[in-house]
Amino acid sequence: NLGENNNAPSKYAFPYLIGADLNKNVENLGVPGWTSADLLQALQTEKFQTAVKNAKIITLDIGSNDILKLASQYGLLNPENAQKPIVLTPEQQQGFEQAIQKYAENLPVIIQTIKQLSPSAKIVFYNLYNPFPSASIYLHPISESIIQSLNTIIDNNAKKFHLKVADAHAAFDEKQFALVR
Repeated sequence: NLGENNNAPSKYAFPYLIGADLNKNVENLGVPGWTSADLLQALQTEKFQTAVKNAKIITLDIGSNDILKLASQYGLLNPENAQKPIVLTPEQQQGFEQAIQKYAENLPVIIQTIKQLSPSAKIVFYNLYNPFPSASIYLHPISESIIQSLNTIIDNNAKKFHLKVADAHAAFDEKQFALVR
């Protein structure tokens, strides 16, 4: 969301900034709106496999949309709902639990696929930040709970696969008004 639209990754996205700082070429394969299932499917394509095989450093930032799409589907992100207490229905709770479980299944397969394609590449995993500041008294606690579940999955996989984790959660915490549109 750094540009006028989400048709392509912005040149102001962190991979380009990191690449410029390290004087490295960057190929940003991020697609706005993608879920972990989308990435898993893309890793089966020649374009993604070639890019991963040729990479020396890979940053991995996936998972937010696994939850945000569901929250949007449930109407939780509608502006009029931001000012009302949110009580998830049992069906919504089950939907989020299923999405978290699917993410937990997809993530190790994504990492294994990347490691198989590029065994010597350094992989840096970004954990997920809460896009809603604590001033959003109804959205923040629900999203924080869900994001913590996803970040636990990220941490566990990072330990399992010996990956570094960049703490986006802490970097954005209480800075959402300045850093998130």
